[in-house]
Amino acid sequence: MNDWSIEVYKDQINSIGLACKFSHSFPQRSNQFFQKVIDSLDETNSRLFVLVIDGEIKGATFAFRVSGYNFDVWSPSYLYVEKEHRNVSLLFIVGVLRKMGSKIIDVSPTNDVKKILSAIKYKELSKGSLILPAFQGIFRSIFKQKFFSRSSPIERFKQRSDLMWVSLVDGESFYCLKKTSRYGIQVFLLVYFDKTRLMHDIQDLCCFVAKINPLGILVIPNIFGITRFLSLRSNKFHTFSNFIDLGEVYSILGSEVTEVI
Repeated sequence: MNDWSIEVYKDQINSIGLACKFSHSFPQRSNQFFQKVIDSLDETNSRLFVLVIDGEIKGATFAFRVSGYNFDVWSPSYLYVEKEHRNVSLLFIVGVLRKMGSKIIDVSPTNDVKKILSAIKYKELSKGSLILPAFQGIFRSIFKQKFFSRSSPIERFKQRSDLMWVSLVDGESFYCLKKTSRYGIQVFLLVYFDKTRLMHDIQDLCCFVAKINPLGILVIPNIFGITRFLSLRSNKFHTFSNFIDLGEVYSILGSEVTEVI
């Protein structure tokens, strides 16, 4: 086997060259997209691990710190290994996960990575996601407004205009929605919530989104097998982790969903 190692990226090659390598493996994303992500790395909340073989970078993956739990959690994103070195892919994946930390949540692994995660005893947290049209909650507001906008309870996200925090009038049961768009449609991704409350509050969350945009879409993790709401199933955000006891909160704040998408 060739001489190889896993290192934290520190300008071993310029960001333009590395961005090209990422874009080649993920053609749906541009060179400029990956260059922007690389240039925004801060080591505290985001890192880039690279696979170095015979002194050259032959693979890489981003790592993002996830906030909201009572313990340190990291999330990998956009992992690739060049074709001629796929024989070390498994070693790279396992090695880089260990270097990230003891608690890992992978928000949107590829099918190949899902198989590897399952083989190393990672558990499925979310069976993809559910896409809910917001208009199904619009008439709920006729009776009572349940949720109100709040400031972020987590300091790291207080200045983020793309993240909407809502809660009950008494400030309990915080929810966070990531605002984005797809094909001209406004999308609200649920990225932080109280697991004990979500089933009771889905229709009210739809109502909150409908007041902003009746044609908007709410996307939630499919962790309960919800069927009683009008929704479409998606394999996106099929989440795995090496820890099961999340506590009361489910969070992907700080993962690629909020930092990159």
